[in-house]
Amino acid sequence: MDILVACHNEATDPPLFKYLSPRFDTPVPLVADYVDPSGGRRWTDYGAETKDIIWEQYCPIMYPFEKVANYYNYYPDHKSIFYDLFDTGWKILKPGGRIVIPFPNDFASFRSFPRFHWKPIDVETALANFKSVLKSILSRHPWIVRIVPRSSMPFIISERDEQDRYDMYICFVKPVPRTNNSGIEMVNMTRKSKRRRHCRSRKYTGE
Repeated sequence: MDILVACHNEATDPPLFKYLSPRFDTPVPLVADYVDPSGGRRWTDYGAETKDIIWEQYCPIMYPFEKVANYYNYYPDHKSIFYDLFDTGWKILKPGGRIVIPFPNDFASFRSFPRFHWKPIDVETALANFKSVLKSILSRHPWIVRIVPRSSMPFIISERDEQDRYDMYICFVKPVPRTNNSGIEMVNMTRKSKRRRHCRSRKYTGE
């Protein structure tokens, strides 16, 4: 499995490990590539459809979950990071691949900005907020979004002994195109069939 860890510099950040299900209690050396907008390897270092998973690690991902008003006015540099994650990430992922975002056990551990008070939030509400704030970015591609409990994860990536911080994971999945026996995408076939039916209907009615 080809894994890309986003927003993590393997040269300067703490090492990451893979924890396997079902116990998630034993650190296994992680074999992965890394990309970090503040240094290290870049998104352009990776080719199209080369990765199965993009695991988000330290991106500034939590503020959109809280539906921060005028988010990009506060963090104008973050927009390019999210475009890389969800636009360039789409190109890098193989069909069926996914972006994985760990969601904290207790979202109240994050300070609500700009009000600066503790505000617990459930994962469904947080995801709706996230999709609302990043609507223009997420709408560029037909992501399938899933909330996956810890118990259903095949593995967890984290720093040593930090794997228990999360009990939910939000996955943005790149769908696998449906094809016919000739390998042609069914979406294109459907559009062509609709055009042919429309033309036949116009000819029959004399329009």
